[in-house]
Amino acid sequence: MLITRKIIILILPVILVPLSARSQLNDIGFGLGGLNVTGDISKKYELQNMRPAGNVFFRTNVSDAFGLRYGITGGWIQGKSRIDSDTSGISSFNLSIAEASFLMEYHFLDYKSKHSRIHWTPLLYFGIGVFMPIGGLGNDLGYSLIQPTIPLGFGFKYNINPKFDVGIEASSRITFFDYLDRVAGYDPDYRYGNKYNFDVYYYIGFTLYYTFYIIPCPYGYD
Repeated sequence: MLITRKIIILILPVILVPLSARSQLNDIGFGLGGLNVTGDISKKYELQNMRPAGNVFFRTNVSDAFGLRYGITGGWIQGKSRIDSDTSGISSFNLSIAEASFLMEYHFLDYKSKHSRIHWTPLLYFGIGVFMPIGGLGNDLGYSLIQPTIPLGFGFKYNINPKFDVGIEASSRITFFDYLDRVAGYDPDYRYGNKYNFDVYYYIGFTLYYTFYIIPCPYGYD
């Protein structure tokens, strides 16, 4: 919980500064896709474990190449073991998950310029966030259900017109938590519950962006 509070304290000033800046190009958007997870039960990325997810976000453009993105992601995760039995008695799990994140996003190409011959760009992003499992996960081992995460991702954007972009992205959410699949690090044979491997969840999806300007009034009113 102490780590989570420190992360929130670090995120808040970064969120508030761009919102108080002068005229800026900004995006709002949403995405639809899926979540997946690897951990002690699902040790490898399995496509059949993907479950529906979505996100909404606000993005402010610091420069043509660099932007800051604040978003909320939610969806379901599940995992199934290929082993029929185990010492813990758990061979599958499913739960929903909610995440709030702050991302730094980099565009490799100036794809929105009216002088550019291309209208697409690859992108990379990374950042920090917090997530919370919802339902299907008890707190019987005393873990905090609000946990930090480090999102790392890449994708592509295509500029349809000055107002709209579409994109696709894929990312991993690195956690410091070993209980998403309800199996913690206690198995001495490391068949399940390897305490040295934290659970990781993944997001892949399609995104629609809408671009607008924020132009603060030059005069203050009470």
